[in-house]
Amino acid sequence: MKLFLSKKPFLIYGFILFICVFIVFANTLGHDFLTNWDDQENVINNDFVLNTQTKDIYEAFIPRFSDNEYQPLTLLYFWLIAKLFGIGPAAFHFFNILLHAFNTVVLFLFFSRFIKELKISFLSALIFAVHPMQSEVVAWVSAANYLLFTFFSLGVLMNFNYFLSGKERFKMVYYILACLLFLLSLLSKSTAAFLPLVLLGLVLYHKKMNFKTIVKLIPFFLLSFLFVLLALKMKSDTLETIPYNFSLIDKPFVASFIFLIYIFKIILPFNLSALYDYPLKEDGFLPIYFYFSIIVMFAVLFFIYKIREKKLILLFFLFFTASILPVLHLIPYYHVGFYADRYAYFGIGGFSFGILCFLYEKLKNVKPRRNLIIAVLVYVIIISGLSFNRNEIFANNITFFKSITDKQTRNIIANYRLAQSYEMINQYGNSLRYYNAAIENNTFYVKSLFMGRGLVLYKLKDFQNAQKDFSKVLEHEPYDRDALMNRGLSNVMMNDYDKALNDFSLILETDPNNASALVNRGGVYLNTGDAPNAIFDFDKSISLDSNNASLYYNRALAYEQVMNVDLALIDYNRSINLNPQFFEAYNSRAVLKGRFLDDIDGAYEDVLRALEIKPDMQNALGNKAYINFLRGDTIAACNDWKNLSEMGNQNALSLFNQNCN
Repeated sequence: MKLFLSKKPFLIYGFILFICVFIVFANTLGHDFLTNWDDQENVINNDFVLNTQTKDIYEAFIPRFSDNEYQPLTLLYFWLIAKLFGIGPAAFHFFNILLHAFNTVVLFLFFSRFIKELKISFLSALIFAVHPMQSEVVAWVSAANYLLFTFFSLGVLMNFNYFLSGKERFKMVYYILACLLFLLSLLSKSTAAFLPLVLLGLVLYHKKMNFKTIVKLIPFFLLSFLFVLLALKMKSDTLETIPYNFSLIDKPFVASFIFLIYIFKIILPFNLSALYDYPLKEDGFLPIYFYFSIIVMFAVLFFIYKIREKKLILLFFLFFTASILPVLHLIPYYHVGFYADRYAYFGIGGFSFGILCFLYEKLKNVKPRRNLIIAVLVYVIIISGLSFNRNEIFANNITFFKSITDKQTRNIIANYRLAQSYEMINQYGNSLRYYNAAIENNTFYVKSLFMGRGLVLYKLKDFQNAQKDFSKVLEHEPYDRDALMNRGLSNVMMNDYDKALNDFSLILETDPNNASALVNRGGVYLNTGDAPNAIFDFDKSISLDSNNASLYYNRALAYEQVMNVDLALIDYNRSINLNPQFFEAYNSRAVLKGRFLDDIDGAYEDVLRALEIKPDMQNALGNKAYINFLRGDTIAACNDWKNLSEMGNQNALSLFNQNCN
């Protein structure tokens, strides 16, 4: 069918689509970043985005195998927004909406090349624009890679279609543009590797399957192959993989189920989730509905066979199928979730267009066709409301992950990330609840779960159970430095100094210059009265970091234990010079001056300075009271003891009763 398109209605339809996108997704403009779901790594803590100079942007194209994906154009997209508007989330959300609006209009233009009924192209693009499954891509900053690869991919389809059906003299221009845009699409996200299958569908649709056309397809398939290899390599190095594999027997059932569930959710977009958990296998078998899904799949294939002469519908069925092919678990390419709404972003438009074309053709009479248009418009209004509401779950970390755990209480990743999110805002009780849920539902050891829960228990001062979680990590990884460090600190808080010394010493056996282990072991030696060993550890720490005020302060305390007053005073002075706000150092130097140097005035000066910095420091208030008492200023001393006793200090109350009545 030839293009039947006048300029005016096209502009009107395009404008309506653009406005509809902004109306439906406008409430995302006030959303925060999802800092616990890739936005941290991709944007706000990404060194390239924050610090790269314009002359160095070529570095985005250098593959880094420590990254999860190779997507240099997406990286440049984030960099450009940050460069122009800063790191505030509003600009990133605005450009996500803008890209989605552009994609919608271009998709409308593409559909219009195949059917003269402009309203069918418009309604198909409108469903793509406002569908609730699109919320994840538009409302989540890091999902901009889907928007970018779709933008360039639609350009590929437009130009390749012109190449196949346009005038002879422009064909090579369209072909070259299609090749360049395909490369840009792959550089935005390697998922675009499926696109040559759609191009093949266009070739079949236009009945241009000949040697010359096949040769023209080779560069597309070759680029796809290279980017798939690169993507598999980068995914294999990811830190967050799912230890779940499907057997060869499972794969067709899994692929059928995912394929059908996408169709179902596109038609009836209810009970959506930002993350869908993997199915639980019992005795090696998938849930029963997976096996029934392949029967339904055969029915779908039979339907396709029956309409095989309807090449337009088959083309857009392929458009949809090819877009979700990479996520059907047919190849060992692991995802955090079993499937996700965002994977269908590109395919929703093709599926909608194919269905509407089929229904419109079946309804030959004017009235049934009019009823179809009305029904679709009602459907669009309903799903627009669903999308507007769904956008709110992407407002912040808590709303995002809680929306998943509310529907999937056993989802390990969602429980874990929600626990982390609560921890970020110091809600440790809620954090512990979701760490417990993640661990209870997990059947295999995961270091991050026990390490994370241990840290929360430590912050809740449940040192005994924190120590157990760190020990659990060490059962599997005996020399894990973080676990040894945290268990050592837990042992310190429980006054189990022998075990703490052992933990810190184990770290230093493999990493003799570990500054934190040296400082913590030195602190244990100091608490147990082993000042010489404490001084040894603090000496080494200072040699590694000579500008750390706390290290000099700790060594001064150790020198004081061995009565080396002169060296203690030198270290107190150094710590104060490095940090003039170090109130503990002023207070300790005051004690040293008063006790060993008979410098009462100097001690009084120091204690006043400590209280100037921290007025509620009880040790300093007690020292000030004692110094006032030594100086014969009993009234001032009594006032200080009274103030301290009102803070709940029983020793001050006793001294007040003894000396001030």
